[in-house]
Amino acid sequence: MTKNNKVYFISFVIVLVLALLNVHVFMGNEQSVYFWDSKNFWMQWMRYADLLFQSPLDWGMSVYTTVTKDDYNALSTALLFPFKFLPIDSRSAYIYAITITYLIPVILLATFILLKIFENKSAFYVITTAILVVLYTPFWKPTLRGLPDVVGLIPILCVIYFTIKNNLSNRVLLFKSVFLGILLWMPFAFRRWYIFTVITLYITLPFFVAYYHDVKFKFELNKAKNILINFFISGIITVALALLIQKELIARIISTDYSTMYSAYQYGFSKSLMVIFGDIGLFMMPFFIFGIISAISNIKTKQSVFVLFSAFSFVISVLLFTGTQTPGIHHVLPFSLWFLFVSIFGLNYISSLFKSKDAEHSLLTIIMVGMTLISVSTFNKPFPSYKNGFHIFPDGLYPYKVSNFDEYKRLSDRLVALTNSGDKISVFSSNYILNDDMLLTISNFKLTPRVFRVSQVDLRDKLRMEAFSTKYVVVTNPIQLHLNKDGQRVISYPATLLLNRKGIGSAYKKLDEKYQLSKGVSAYIYEKQRPFTESESQDFIKNIVNMYPQWNELYNNAKTLKLLSE
Repeated sequence: MTKNNKVYFISFVIVLVLALLNVHVFMGNEQSVYFWDSKNFWMQWMRYADLLFQSPLDWGMSVYTTVTKDDYNALSTALLFPFKFLPIDSRSAYIYAITITYLIPVILLATFILLKIFENKSAFYVITTAILVVLYTPFWKPTLRGLPDVVGLIPILCVIYFTIKNNLSNRVLLFKSVFLGILLWMPFAFRRWYIFTVITLYITLPFFVAYYHDVKFKFELNKAKNILINFFISGIITVALALLIQKELIARIISTDYSTMYSAYQYGFSKSLMVIFGDIGLFMMPFFIFGIISAISNIKTKQSVFVLFSAFSFVISVLLFTGTQTPGIHHVLPFSLWFLFVSIFGLNYISSLFKSKDAEHSLLTIIMVGMTLISVSTFNKPFPSYKNGFHIFPDGLYPYKVSNFDEYKRLSDRLVALTNSGDKISVFSSNYILNDDMLLTISNFKLTPRVFRVSQVDLRDKLRMEAFSTKYVVVTNPIQLHLNKDGQRVISYPATLLLNRKGIGSAYKKLDEKYQLSKGVSAYIYEKQRPFTESESQDFIKNIVNMYPQWNELYNNAKTLKLLSE
């Protein structure tokens, strides 16, 4: 084994050990209170793993169908099936599956590209770069929450490496352009929202190719023509694959106003920036700025072209995405990738200012120790939380855990006992203190067939009237929401009527038990005693339509009155 290979092998072992250790410690501190996407993708993974071993053909057809039409398809979770049979609890097996199959390759690819660009092959620099990337918290946050979206970064990183290795400006390369088109379609195939990153790359990559492979910045018409033809071919392939394989999804995307549908998730551009830097941490900003300055001051180098490509990709992708909604931790993944590339270059520039190798190594060692402390405190809370209004350090993302867990278990057990005869439950509470998914996981999924999934977000879900036909309803006081109150009236309005025993709420009786949950929140079970009267139903519909006049035709009709009277 050559010296370089030994260094790369040591780096791989370090990445693997740190990654697995992080998962082990994090999962060892969680309670079974998973909810929403964190729970849904986990369940999806278990269903598809079981289906594969029952019927491989049905598995393949189902995966293909979900890719063709679903907003959140099962491809990324279905591919993780081997980990279903690890001799550990299924939640831990699932998180290990995402980490080993998707996150570690992302870390290794990002490290490899950085080393390729910066051409520093010293053992210390290789190992330092690998450690800094594996400690980068934005990559970990969605992974530890059970969101498999990091898989989309694998084809993106492959695209970057492909354009570094292949000069698409010298001549038209048909097969390579086709391959590039396939790679650029893949993030979208895994997750619909990666379309913003794909569009960004079709804007920035042609310039990257033009200048990375010709740092003299001389404009040549023939090279420009070759780049345009190659990317035109690539674009045709990307669009063709999307239309051929995901025709139904594309039709829905075109016909849907996602900006309105997700308006409850839209808090404005300033809030979006706070979310992004809450994941990354503003402590990285000096490195990012130094990266930009050093690239501009020495612009005619391949490293500078790569840094400016990453910086423009960061800005464009943020602007495109935040026009639709405020990002979640999984949406920040591509933004954080571009930010990392520029910041590592800035760190490399700062360290190069030191004349002495010992001083340079000392600086990098201090930064590694600092990054380690920040990463540990972000996920494990051994120190006071770093969260603050300026997001100097990444916001903490801690293991799912609630205080008064025994009260949650008591509530869950009571609901299981009440519904043993097949009665249904609706839960009008929607945040991390209490929601229907938490009760499902706490009950070890005994409540799954008994809980009716009420609407959560007004303009996305509208109002599912069947929720008012269940025998039992769970409500919290104070009412718990996870979004702007104007975007979750489908939760707050029925809950208010129940708590105040007004309108349709007067048809329910509050059972005697009180359940003291986290943060001083109390939960109550209500039992429906009688059908709603006609006047109660009409008054309820009238108030709902007053909130959303566009719902008049949908709910102000005999069918809705009949549903409410059952």
